Amino acid sequence: EENMNDNSIKNGIESFLEKHSLYNFSNVKVFVQQGVVLLVGTVLNNKEKDYVSESVKRLPGVKRVICKLELKSEAVTAKLPLLASILST
Repeated sequence: EENMNDNSIKNGIESFLEKHSLYNFSNVKVFVQQGVVLLVGTVLNNKEKDYVSESVKRLPGVKRVICKLELKSEAVTAKLPLLASILST
């Protein structure tokens, strides 16, 4: 388990996220470097965000999780002014 390489850790995380039926994690991207996992993308709410980072922490080979997931509502809200300016032209 100690010498698991980043690719197999990444594959393990991705298959965990894919086969998870309770939440949809299709907008989550996974990066792994020397057992340190970076999660980026969007999730629906804080419950999903906490769930995914806690779950990934427990997967084989994972040393640390850096969670940079945004909430979808915040990501959309941040882009609203831009959308409004595009629509009004």
